[in-house]
Amino acid sequence: MLGPDDRPGAALAILAGLAPGEITDDDVARWRTTGPYTDHCLLRLLAYGAITAVGIIETAITQQ
Repeated sequence: MLGPDDRPGAALAILAGLAPGEITDDDVARWRTTGPYTDHCLLRLLAYGAITAVGIIETAITQQ
């Protein structure tokens, strides 16, 4: 189970993988309040979410 400080980051990672166009400034601002994060950290988090989604989708496609 995620703690309160982990939820904004998890939400951003999920959005990056499934609906990147739905990420708002408020989502990013909420995540930034949970730690001393930089733009570099944000890019890594978004990339992680996107590549994780790609891996899951690739597995689903190749198993059919």
